[in-house]
Amino acid sequence: MWEVYTPGTSWRNLVGQIYTDAGVAQGAQLVISDTANNAQRPSVAGLSGGGFAVGWDSTTSSSGTVFPALVRTRAFSAAGVAQGTETVASAAGASESWGASLAAVTSGGYVVTWTHYPDHQVQAFTASGGLAGTVQTITNTVAQETTQGAAVAGGAGGGFLFAWQSYILVGSSAYLKVRAYSAH
Repeated sequence: MWEVYTPGTSWRNLVGQIYTDAGVAQGAQLVISDTANNAQRPSVAGLSGGGFAVGWDSTTSSSGTVFPALVRTRAFSAAGVAQGTETVASAAGASESWGASLAAVTSGGYVVTWTHYPDHQVQAFTASGGLAGTVQTITNTVAQETTQGAAVAGGAGGGFLFAWQSYILVGSSAYLKVRAYSAH
């Protein structure tokens, strides 16, 4: 997976390629993001059955309007066929959303996490890229706390584990936090 510049613009879109175990390219390049959304910083998760899902940061709408960053996602079959259209995982708000991280879950779907400063958010999806439940916010529990560096991993029974760095602004303390979530 890599970013490509759209000629005559400053927009970046994502393309990818499926390879065999021997490193031989299969088929044509895949168009991951197909709107002019300045796609960048992709994250990929392999799904059961050989499919995969991609998440990325997006800062420009299809009309060319720049807005606070959004996190988008799209699922693909094992053959590289897009399963529906791009989905906005995050919602535009007063603060930006960035840093998509994906993980497959045992139910066959996947979860996408991202930073929505000063917190993190997570959204579950089906294997075909459909929404599963609602966005959950992982809120700071300590006054003057900020978060960075999120990671997600699939857990048992369709749940997942979410880990992040937490910094207490007064006293400069740093912690690693982990939270388990059940299936949606």
